[in-house]
Amino acid sequence: MKKEHYEKLTVVLAREAPASRKEFHTWLKRRGYKSEDDFYYLKRKGRIPPWQTDAIVTVDIRLNSSAIYETEEDVEEGSSTAWNSLKLDYLMASLPRECIELFLEEVEQISNCFGLEVKFELAEVDVPSLRASLNVIADSLDRDFGGAGSEELAILIAQEYAR
Repeated sequence: MKKEHYEKLTVVLAREAPASRKEFHTWLKRRGYKSEDDFYYLKRKGRIPPWQTDAIVTVDIRLNSSAIYETEEDVEEGSSTAWNSLKLDYLMASLPRECIELFLEEVEQISNCFGLEVKFELAEVDVPSLRASLNVIADSLDRDFGGAGSEELAILIAQEYAR
């Protein structure tokens, strides 16, 4: 049986009523997020090994589960739409374990500020439950692949893509 290396984990944040994209954009920018094309990301600080990613989290904005392609320029010009869900991606295999807490802080801040429910693996969860789930996955990576963010795991993933 192939062991799972958890390259990317996705947390979905959702609400019933649509919210203003411009308000969310402004909030993210104040928190230090960068925008690229139609998504946002929060960069790590400090020295980063070349096999690790520099993004703590990427945020993909959606309306009724469909991706919204709007650039920063669209939002700033006022031609943006509303949104009601977000996909937050965490590259577990490419980040050291201590980044889990930074990711969880962002999940908590966004969900609290915008009144969003948190879902992981299709189930509604609270942040402490999400923390426990991510730590179980990190334990698995420690045991089977040299740990989250390890060079060993990066080599394994690169070899899989080379096939």
